[in-house]
Amino acid sequence: MGKTETPLTYSVTFDTQNIDDSSSLVVKKVIDPATTVDTLPEEPIKTGYYFAGWFTEINGAGTEFTAGTTVTSDITVYAKWCVA
Repeated sequence: MGKTETPLTYSVTFDTQNIDDSSSLVVKKVIDPATTVDTLPEEPIKTGYYFAGWFTEINGAGTEFTAGTTVTSDITVYAKWCVA
């Protein structure tokens, strides 16, 4: 009997940075052969701000993360907020 290989699985954690709704973290899994999250979580809401995308570093620094971004390891991405 051959050894069954477990498919590679990566977690993408979407950190909304203490938004006004009930969940500040959303996790999506990318399971081989997939290489992207395919769809992003629903846009978060924060009173007095507008959501400007997901980024690899806090405050919109780093690289923008989209549904088509290739995922090759576990990663946390952060909501970018701009004053409304």
